[in-house]
Amino acid sequence: MQQQIDVGRRGVRNGYFGNPFVVSKNQSRVAAVARFAVYATTKFSDEDLAELRDKDLYCPGCRGTGPCHAQVLAWLAVHPRAEWQRLIQRSNEVLG
Repeated sequence: MQQQIDVGRRGVRNGYFGNPFVVSKNQSRVAAVARFAVYATTKFSDEDLAELRDKDLYCPGCRGTGPCHAQVLAWLAVHPRAEWQRLIQRSNEVLG
């Protein structure tokens, strides 16, 4: 069984992996996660992401509904930086 890690704003390492982009009436969950994806590619080191690799990441704030920044972190943790541009491009398309 995989170790479960809370990557929410109050989670592991005092919320270090939390999404600073808030869902609101002015920002959808999709936009908040897209902004996080771009932000995460510069914020987190290879060592940070290695800590998350092969773990069950969850965010209590999302409660498993819709897109979540935990999915972005899980993707980044298993893909080489050379492939990250795909994620950035898709995120920018969502943000318009």
